[in-house]
Amino acid sequence: MLSSARIGMVLDDSFPPDPRVENEASCLIREGYSVFLLVLGAKQQHAHDLNSQLHVEYVHLPEWVRKKASALAYTIPLYHTVIWPYIHRFIIEREVHVIHVHDLRVARAVFWANRKSQLPIILDLHENRPEIMKYYAHVNSFPGKLLISTNRWAKFELNYCNLATRTVVVTKEAELAYFSRKNIPRNKLHVLANTIDDKFLETSFQVDRPKDKLSFIYIGDTSERRGLMDIINAVAILPQEVQKQITVRILGESSFQSQLQYQISQLDLDACIQLLGWNDYDGIHRHLQQSHVGLCPLHRNEHHDTTYANKLFQYMAYGLALLVSDCNAQANLVVKEKCGRVHRAGAVNEIASIITWYSENRMALHQQGKSGFAGLRKKHTLSSLQQSLKLLYDSVLNQA
Repeated sequence: MLSSARIGMVLDDSFPPDPRVENEASCLIREGYSVFLLVLGAKQQHAHDLNSQLHVEYVHLPEWVRKKASALAYTIPLYHTVIWPYIHRFIIEREVHVIHVHDLRVARAVFWANRKSQLPIILDLHENRPEIMKYYAHVNSFPGKLLISTNRWAKFELNYCNLATRTVVVTKEAELAYFSRKNIPRNKLHVLANTIDDKFLETSFQVDRPKDKLSFIYIGDTSERRGLMDIINAVAILPQEVQKQITVRILGESSFQSQLQYQISQLDLDACIQLLGWNDYDGIHRHLQQSHVGLCPLHRNEHHDTTYANKLFQYMAYGLALLVSDCNAQANLVVKEKCGRVHRAGAVNEIASIITWYSENRMALHQQGKSGFAGLRKKHTLSSLQQSLKLLYDSVLNQA
């Protein structure tokens, strides 16, 4: 059967975009599989086209199911009770051979839906959800604080990791954590790293020594745990002559945005730090073309230590040097690829020192950016993801 197999993916989120889902689906299609994606969420308008051979169908759930019931997915089984019949019908009607479930929240409904069919299940953990949920606002405020137990989510995660045919994680660091801390058998774990689509790599290596201001960029969610307040406070302690040489662009938003803007205004940094909000695909490319250093100052926790943010590969595709915190996975990437500098998470003085160093050693930007770009093309493209997916599916289907 192998490459002629029919893969049923399940995602309970709006779509598109979801780079991980889209990249994995495209790679499987290239390998000759038929891929069907059931989206339990809203259809979004998005600038780029999906793979024309990806079969996508949507279930439009009421908002109370998508928002409130899903947040309580492992407190009461209402969410899974509502959605599992849709998944069961999808499995039967699409005659799939393997179920590929994207992330933990929907997992219980998938296992329920598969009780009769007993198909192989690949549990694709996009993140360490029980850990990262500890930082979510709705989990730390009333009534979520009373109703949502991250320990309960962790117990369900452990159970489904053991029940799944394979559990997919994002990094080698995550694989080690699930093996050593959660006792998931090594042969049940498989690493599929995040990466970027081919469109990003259509842009040739383009970063030169900055002729004017040195431009730093951050892309993504701006919540407190992302460490952007540390960047602001680091810029504030720079000598004025260094401040005049740099600009920091922050593309993204969160509920923490007003605190960031207040701090920028209080420290009189509006001239060199810009909060630009969410940008579309073209806007992201435009700002990357104008930048020299990519920022990822995440605070440390078990989730951040074991994952890669997509922004890292976007930076590398544009030949930017990387300035990142010492969360294990991203620090290891930067050191291995010799593509940037690492600071201790939250260490404002270290961040300021590295910014100053870049302003004085601008040739290093080109050297580090070139090294990162080369490493990306060699190890972190869709072709490497495709090879890893092929190994995963060969092992699952041969076992079946």
